[in-house]
Amino acid sequence: KLIHEYFYSADIGEVAAHLADLETVCGKGKLGSFVRRAVTMALDHNARECELVAVLFAALCPDMISPADLGDAFTQLVNMTADLCLDIPDAPKCLSLFLSRAIVDELLPPSFLRVLQEQLEEGNVDGLKELQAWGGGAAGTVAHSKQRMDSILKEFESESTYNVQEAAYRLHALK
Repeated sequence: KLIHEYFYSADIGEVAAHLADLETVCGKGKLGSFVRRAVTMALDHNARECELVAVLFAALCPDMISPADLGDAFTQLVNMTADLCLDIPDAPKCLSLFLSRAIVDELLPPSFLRVLQEQLEEGNVDGLKELQAWGGGAAGTVAHSKQRMDSILKEFESESTYNVQEAAYRLHALK
Protein backbone atom coordinates (compact mmCIF):
# COMPACT_ATOMS: atom_id res chain seq x y z
CA LYS A 1 0.00 0.00 0.00
CA LEU A 2 2.83 2.38 0.86
CA ILE A 3 4.38 2.00 -2.58
CA HIS A 4 1.05 2.51 -4.35
CA GLU A 5 0.51 5.70 -2.35
CA TYR A 6 4.00 6.85 -3.29
CA PHE A 7 3.21 6.28 -6.97
CA TYR A 8 0.31 8.70 -6.62
CA SER A 9 1.82 11.29 -4.29
CA ALA A 10 5.58 11.07 -5.01
CA ASP A 11 6.01 12.11 -1.36
CA ILE A 12 9.44 10.83 -0.37
CA GLY A 13 9.06 12.21 3.16
CA GLU A 14 5.96 10.10 3.77
CA VAL A 15 7.76 6.95 2.62
CA ALA A 16 10.78 7.78 4.76
CA ALA A 17 8.57 8.23 7.82
CA HIS A 18 6.86 4.87 7.28
CA LEU A 19 10.18 3.14 6.66
CA ALA A 20 11.63 4.68 9.83
CA ASP A 21 8.73 3.14 11.76
CA LEU A 22 9.30 -0.19 10.03
CA GLU A 23 13.02 -0.01 10.78
CA THR A 24 12.22 0.58 14.46
CA VAL A 25 10.14 -2.60 14.54
CA CYS A 26 12.30 -4.82 12.27
CA GLY A 27 15.74 -3.42 12.98
CA LYS A 28 18.28 -1.55 10.91
CA GLY A 29 19.33 -3.12 7.65
CA LYS A 30 16.09 -4.99 7.00
CA LEU A 31 14.74 -2.94 4.11
CA GLY A 32 15.80 -5.27 1.30
CA SER A 33 12.28 -6.63 0.99
CA PHE A 34 10.99 -3.08 0.55
CA VAL A 35 13.51 -2.52 -2.24
CA ARG A 36 12.48 -5.75 -4.01
CA ARG A 37 8.80 -4.92 -3.66
CA ALA A 38 9.26 -1.36 -4.92
CA VAL A 39 11.15 -2.54 -8.00
CA THR A 40 8.70 -5.33 -8.84
CA MET A 41 5.74 -2.99 -8.41
CA ALA A 42 7.42 -0.37 -10.61
CA LEU A 43 8.02 -3.04 -13.27
CA ASP A 44 4.29 -3.74 -13.24
CA HIS A 45 3.62 -0.10 -14.03
CA ASN A 46 5.17 2.39 -16.44
CA ALA A 47 8.37 4.35 -16.87
CA ARG A 48 7.04 7.07 -14.54
CA GLU A 49 6.84 4.64 -11.63
CA CYS A 50 10.28 3.21 -12.41
CA GLU A 51 11.70 6.73 -12.31
CA LEU A 52 9.87 7.45 -9.04
CA VAL A 53 11.41 4.35 -7.46
CA ALA A 54 14.89 5.28 -8.72
CA VAL A 55 14.45 8.78 -7.26
CA LEU A 56 13.21 7.28 -3.99
CA PHE A 57 16.26 5.02 -3.72
CA ALA A 58 18.55 7.97 -4.42
CA ALA A 59 16.87 9.94 -1.62
CA LEU A 60 16.92 7.10 0.93
CA CYS A 61 20.38 5.67 0.30
CA PRO A 62 22.62 5.33 2.23
CA ASP A 63 20.99 6.95 5.28
CA MET A 64 17.95 4.70 5.41
CA ILE A 65 18.57 1.93 2.88
CA SER A 66 22.12 0.64 3.11
CA PRO A 67 24.12 -0.16 -0.02
CA ALA A 68 24.33 -3.75 1.28
CA ASP A 69 20.54 -4.03 1.48
CA LEU A 70 20.22 -2.49 -1.97
CA GLY A 71 22.81 -4.86 -3.43
CA ASP A 72 21.25 -7.91 -1.79
CA ALA A 73 17.84 -6.90 -3.10
CA PHE A 74 19.16 -6.52 -6.66
CA THR A 75 20.92 -9.88 -6.41
CA GLN A 76 17.66 -11.49 -5.32
CA LEU A 77 15.83 -9.74 -8.15
CA VAL A 78 18.32 -11.15 -10.65
CA ASN A 79 17.68 -14.59 -9.14
CA MET A 80 13.95 -14.01 -9.64
CA THR A 81 14.23 -12.82 -13.24
CA ALA A 82 12.87 -16.01 -14.80
CA ASP A 83 9.79 -15.78 -12.59
CA LEU A 84 9.43 -12.06 -13.22
CA CYS A 85 9.53 -12.68 -16.99
CA LEU A 86 6.31 -14.69 -16.69
CA ASP A 87 4.41 -11.48 -15.87
CA ILE A 88 6.82 -8.85 -17.17
CA PRO A 89 8.51 -9.97 -20.40
CA ASP A 90 10.99 -7.08 -20.44
CA ALA A 91 12.03 -7.59 -16.79
CA PRO A 92 15.70 -8.23 -17.70
CA LYS A 93 15.91 -4.92 -19.55
CA CYS A 94 14.19 -3.04 -16.75
CA LEU A 95 16.35 -4.64 -14.05
CA SER A 96 19.49 -3.74 -15.98
CA LEU A 97 18.25 -0.17 -16.15
CA PHE A 98 17.60 -0.12 -12.40
CA LEU A 99 21.09 -1.52 -11.78
CA SER A 100 22.63 1.04 -14.13
CA ARG A 101 20.73 3.83 -12.45
CA ALA A 102 21.84 2.70 -9.00
CA ILE A 103 25.46 2.79 -10.15
CA VAL A 104 25.11 6.16 -11.93
CA ASP A 105 23.44 7.60 -8.82
CA GLU A 106 26.37 6.18 -6.80
CA LEU A 107 24.09 4.05 -4.64
CA LEU A 108 26.07 0.96 -5.59
CA PRO A 109 29.73 0.89 -6.55
CA PRO A 110 30.62 -0.15 -10.10
CA SER A 111 32.32 -3.17 -8.51
CA PHE A 112 28.85 -4.49 -7.67
CA LEU A 113 28.61 -5.79 -11.24
CA ARG A 114 31.85 -7.71 -10.67
CA VAL A 115 30.42 -9.25 -7.49
CA LEU A 116 27.27 -10.23 -9.34
CA GLN A 117 29.41 -11.72 -12.11
CA GLU A 118 31.39 -13.75 -9.54
CA GLN A 119 28.17 -15.09 -8.09
CA LEU A 120 27.10 -16.16 -11.57
CA GLU A 121 30.43 -17.89 -12.12
CA GLU A 122 30.34 -19.62 -8.73
CA GLY A 123 26.86 -20.91 -9.38
CA ASN A 124 25.21 -18.82 -6.69
CA VAL A 125 22.77 -17.70 -9.35
CA ASP A 126 20.98 -20.47 -11.23
CA GLY A 127 22.55 -20.79 -14.70
CA LEU A 128 19.21 -21.46 -16.37
CA LYS A 129 17.71 -18.38 -14.79
CA GLU A 130 20.78 -16.38 -15.82
CA LEU A 131 20.39 -17.60 -19.40
CA GLN A 132 16.75 -16.59 -19.46
CA ALA A 133 17.43 -13.32 -17.69
CA TRP A 134 19.92 -12.08 -20.25
CA GLY A 135 18.14 -13.52 -23.25
CA GLY A 136 20.37 -16.48 -24.03
CA GLY A 137 22.95 -14.83 -26.27
CA ALA A 138 23.67 -15.77 -29.85
CA ALA A 139 24.81 -19.30 -29.08
CA GLY A 140 21.94 -19.91 -26.63
CA THR A 141 24.06 -21.60 -23.98
CA VAL A 142 24.77 -20.67 -20.41
CA ALA A 143 28.52 -20.87 -21.04
CA HIS A 144 28.26 -18.49 -24.00
CA SER A 145 26.18 -16.02 -22.01
CA LYS A 146 28.64 -16.10 -19.12
CA GLN A 147 31.54 -15.58 -21.53
CA ARG A 148 29.84 -12.56 -23.11
CA MET A 149 28.91 -11.08 -19.70
CA ASP A 150 32.48 -11.63 -18.50
CA SER A 151 33.81 -9.81 -21.57
CA ILE A 152 31.44 -6.89 -21.06
CA LEU A 153 32.27 -6.57 -17.36
CA LYS A 154 36.03 -6.78 -17.97
CA GLU A 155 35.76 -4.02 -20.56
CA PHE A 156 33.62 -2.00 -18.15
CA GLU A 157 36.23 -2.36 -15.40
CA SER A 158 39.13 -1.51 -17.70
CA GLU A 159 37.68 1.86 -18.69
CA SER A 160 38.69 4.66 -16.38
CA THR A 161 35.29 6.32 -16.85
CA TYR A 162 33.15 3.26 -16.05
CA ASN A 163 30.73 3.76 -18.96
CA VAL A 164 27.60 2.40 -17.29
CA GLN A 165 25.31 3.22 -20.21
CA GLU A 166 27.48 1.25 -22.64
CA ALA A 167 27.68 -1.72 -20.26
CA ALA A 168 23.90 -1.69 -19.78
CA TYR A 169 23.38 -1.45 -23.54
CA ARG A 170 25.70 -4.39 -24.20
CA LEU A 171 24.14 -6.50 -21.45
CA HIS A 172 20.71 -5.79 -22.88
CA ALA A 173 21.96 -6.70 -26.38
CA LEU A 174 22.71 -10.23 -25.18
CA LYS A 175 19.10 -11.22 -25.61
